[in-house]
Amino acid sequence: MPLRTFGLGEVRLLAVSADLRFLASAGQAGAYLWNTDGSRLRHRLTSAGPVSALAFSPDGGVLLTAHTTVILAWDTESGTLLKEFRGHGRGIARLQFAPDGMSFASAGEDNTARVWSWATGAEMHSFEIRGSPIGDVAIAPDGLRLVTVDTFLTNSVKIWDLRSDSLIRALPMTNQTAQRCAFSPAGDLLTVAADRQIVRWNAESGEILKKYEGIVGQTTMIHEIWFPNDFTLAATCNDGSVYLWNLEQSAPVKVVAGEANVFSSGVRGDFLVAVANLDSVIRIRQLPSGDTLREFVGHTTSTHAAVAFSPDGRFVLSGGTEAATRLWDRNTGGLVRTFTGSPAGTMAATFSTDGSRILTTVGLPNPGARLWKTETGEIERDFRWTGSWPSSAAISKDGTRVAAGAQDGRIRLFDAGTGALVRTMVGEGWMTRLAFSPTAPLLASGEGGLEYRAALYNYESGQRLHDFPLDAGPVTAVAFSPAGDLLMVGWQDGVIRLYNAVNLELRQEWVTKTGFLDAAAFSPDGRTVITGESFPNFVATLWDVRTGHVLRSFRDHYWVIGAVAFDPSGTRILTGAEVVREWSVADLAAQLRIDRFADHSLVHWSRGQLQHAATLAGPWMTLTNAVSPHREASDKPAGYYRVQVE
Repeated sequence: MPLRTFGLGEVRLLAVSADLRFLASAGQAGAYLWNTDGSRLRHRLTSAGPVSALAFSPDGGVLLTAHTTVILAWDTESGTLLKEFRGHGRGIARLQFAPDGMSFASAGEDNTARVWSWATGAEMHSFEIRGSPIGDVAIAPDGLRLVTVDTFLTNSVKIWDLRSDSLIRALPMTNQTAQRCAFSPAGDLLTVAADRQIVRWNAESGEILKKYEGIVGQTTMIHEIWFPNDFTLAATCNDGSVYLWNLEQSAPVKVVAGEANVFSSGVRGDFLVAVANLDSVIRIRQLPSGDTLREFVGHTTSTHAAVAFSPDGRFVLSGGTEAATRLWDRNTGGLVRTFTGSPAGTMAATFSTDGSRILTTVGLPNPGARLWKTETGEIERDFRWTGSWPSSAAISKDGTRVAAGAQDGRIRLFDAGTGALVRTMVGEGWMTRLAFSPTAPLLASGEGGLEYRAALYNYESGQRLHDFPLDAGPVTAVAFSPAGDLLMVGWQDGVIRLYNAVNLELRQEWVTKTGFLDAAAFSPDGRTVITGESFPNFVATLWDVRTGHVLRSFRDHYWVIGAVAFDPSGTRILTGAEVVREWSVADLAAQLRIDRFADHSLVHWSRGQLQHAATLAGPWMTLTNAVSPHREASDKPAGYYRVQVE
């Protein structure tokens, strides 16, 4: 398990409790429960991973979250897990409680809708629609009927009798795929289709009572419909607009403008809407004025281009495909400050050697690299050019040079003190990665043109010294070992090569087994390498540089691991995926080793306390006075050793 996480990941779902006490947000990293009064994060419900559906109980005391095939029920006051509901064979698309809170319904991609007893946890009803996943469900106000929405291929809305488990009728949805359903307070059924038309039906007869029109825009999608009161219908859309209708009129009585969003959800029985905007901030808006009442800050991008520990170990830095690069408190996980660049984010985020400055990139219309002051967040210097998007950046160990790579195939070398352009080195295609040697005037690059390759430059002369071609996809990692004796190059197809940085001979080659390679970094002592891998398993892997053996794998990621880093002590690592995670490798950093001789063994380690056990299961006894190397006679009973570091 990670020691801590930084950021909350992307927000893809929202729900507000009917009593307005709680807001739930969810995405790839899990679910989060907020107090609406004060916008404070109350609970992190992240143990089960990505969330596909949310629902509050009518009294707000329970939050349901769907995780692939499992439904979890959480106590909203304490954040404790109350129950688990299992039965679906594939993903769960929607959840909804019955009005009395005694049962709830789930819509599944396994072509079934199920109704569950809250009291017993038992499955009460199951309805299968062959040939079509179910996209939405709704329980009637009287609790006697269930409505299901077939997304495809059958493309219909069906009403089921919960007393007899039989189909009452199917409503025709002949032209557009059905998407959403809901009951009005009076018991009429409303449906939403992809043509942005909302239809109100008599649930008893199947007769169309009213069609609600007026939503414009070919790319506009309806996120949710709800009823602010007994006489008003509301719909919230992906372009930020909210439409309000009098139930007896087809045309909207009010259209509230807004900004494009990832998801939005109305509050049943109230003129409020929760919106997750593209800036990752959640806002509760009052209707019909559109005023923002509260903001909830903490969600972050799920695509990280860079992560780093500060040289003094106090901070964690993360940046990626959103405007803000973030500085976090390493001990608390709290946000310290943001460095806001271009809307598309940064392709680099790194500290200077002394930690006083942070380097990022800035996109169009004024592309370049940028140095920030770590302690204040102020811009210290911009390094500009024209016309081509920045794709990588690095700062030299002595802090005097900044290198920036761009999509035009050029590496621009700047004087970090003055901002002046020193020289331009022309490569072959998009500059995907850059790394300075810590001991020589060498700069390594990853380049993608007609062929994918790494290259080595003398940045003092601008001379291109060597190419490292390989038909293994784009170059996703270049790095020098801390001693400067090794150059690591990684390709997306999973090949990692270590070269002698002096004579450029190949020293070592590994191939990742769990997914495409997206990032790699040396440990501070150069003994290990951490790699970040993506599809299909999203695993970070720790490698022994000398042997090429895998030392440990770090799982429980749910997105591309686009960035990895070690802390200065080599005992912690960062992985940047849907959130940034910090992991301990202190036991491996202790470098436990046993040398065996004819009449004795010597146990070596670099830190921590040596422990011994007769069996691997323990119990483990600390050898309080043992120092490395610790001598054990060969005639002693066999056993096991480990090092306790923390």
